[in-house]
Amino acid sequence: MKAGNDLFMPGCDADLEDILRALESGALTRKELARNASRVYHSICKLNNERNRR
Repeated sequence: MKAGNDLFMPGCDADLEDILRALESGALTRKELARNASRVYHSICKLNNERNRR
């Protein structure tokens, strides 16, 4: 996530545990996590808007 990977596909429990550990240790900040989550959310919204225009 630090390198800008906003989304892990398909993602698994171990990925979630890694993210939680990184948050606990300070290797990943909540601000960084929120930034990545926001980019994924905005990408989904953009896709939905484009689909609705068709």
